Amino acid sequence: MKNQFLFCLSLSFFANSILAQELPFLLQSYEETKPEWTEFLQMQINPLGDTIYMANGQRLDPALSHCDTYDSLGNWQGVDRCVWESENVLRVYHYQGSEEMIVWEEEGRLLKKIETGLDYQIETDYIYENNRIERISISQKDSLEEWVFVYQGQQQRLIKVKHFQNGKDLGVIQLSYNALNQKALEEYWEQGELQKLLSFTYDDQSNIQTILVMDQGPQGAFLSAKLEYSWNKNGAKQELTSLFTKDATVVKTRRRTFDQENRLIKVQHLNFSPNTYQEIKIYAYSADEKSMENISLHAQGR
Repeated sequence: MKNQFLFCLSLSFFANSILAQELPFLLQSYEETKPEWTEFLQMQINPLGDTIYMANGQRLDPALSHCDTYDSLGNWQGVDRCVWESENVLRVYHYQGSEEMIVWEEEGRLLKKIETGLDYQIETDYIYENNRIERISISQKDSLEEWVFVYQGQQQRLIKVKHFQNGKDLGVIQLSYNALNQKALEEYWEQGELQKLLSFTYDDQSNIQTILVMDQGPQGAFLSAKLEYSWNKNGAKQELTSLFTKDATVVKTRRRTFDQENRLIKVQHLNFSPNTYQEIKIYAYSADEKSMENISLHAQGR
C-alpha cells in the first residue's frame, strides 16, 4: 500500500488527531487537521546526548505561520510557511520548493489537497454523501488511485473500502465489529491474499486500549506494530506506538500526548537502529501558557 500506513512514523508540519473518525485506521494518513498550534518546536537528541534543534514554528498572525528548519548539525536550511487564504483554505510553501493547498469544509471535514513540486502534482479529493465519506481519489499525471467506501445495514456501518488504480482492482480493506458495535478487525487483502491484519481491544468505558498490527511475510504472520492507549482522569490521551522487526525486536517507538481537547501537545520518537537517538516535537496553543513557556525555555537553549 505504498506509504499510506501511519506506522512509518513520518514527520509532519501538522498536528494530526489521534484517530480518524470516518476513515479506517489503515487510511489514517489521508486525514489532515487544521494546524491550530501557536508555537511548535522539534528537536533531536543524538547518540552522544547532544540536543539539536530541527524546527521552530510560530503563528505570526491569524493568517500566517512559519517554521524554520535545521539540519542534523543545527544549520538553518529554510522556512516553511502556512498562509491562510480564508478560514478553510490553507497554502503551505515548503523551503525545498514544493507547495500544498488544503481545503476544508466549515464543519472541519477535509475536501481537497493539492501538492505541487518541481516535476509533479498530486491532487487528492474527498467526496461525501449523506454526511459520510464515499470516495477518496488521488490523481497524479496519468495515474488515478481511488478508495471507495461501502456501508451496510440500518446504521450504515462501514464494512469495506475498495482500492483501485486506474480502474483496476488492487485490493480491499474489510472491517468487522464486535457485539458492542466496536470495530474489532481491519484486514487488507490483495489478489485474494491477506497482507495486513489489525485487531482492536477496548476498556470497560469503550475507550480503545490496543491495536495490534500483523503483517504477512514469506514465513507467515508477524507482529509489525503495537499501539497502546491510556487516559488520565481528566480525559487526556496518550498513544504509544512500537515498531518491530520480523524477529520481534523493537526498532522505533513513538509516544503522542494529547490534552483534554484532543489536541496534540507532544510527540517523542525513539529510534534504536542502527543508533539510538530521540526526536521530540512540542506543540503549544494560544491559551496554553504552560506549554508556551516550556517551548520558550527550550528555544532559548539554541
